[in-house]
Amino acid sequence: MAISKPRKMTVDDVLYHWKVSTHGKLHLVVINPEEHNQKLVINFLQGKKVIKPWNVKAYINQALKQGWKKDITLNWERDE
Repeated sequence: MAISKPRKMTVDDVLYHWKVSTHGKLHLVVINPEEHNQKLVINFLQGKKVIKPWNVKAYINQALKQGWKKDITLNWERDE
């Protein structure tokens, strides 16, 4: 089941929107609405059934530590 409206989360004083989708696999999409070219897509290939807000914050923080500035897509192969 997908969330109909994006949820919001602030990390380091930046407001991000995030949404979960289940088109055959679980996907997490995070965007910075002020930077249209800054989108993070994570495709969970196995194991992950639920994404909680603290998971989203951790993914955003990890992407920022790795220099996230433009669109990136990650395939997550392990459960956390």
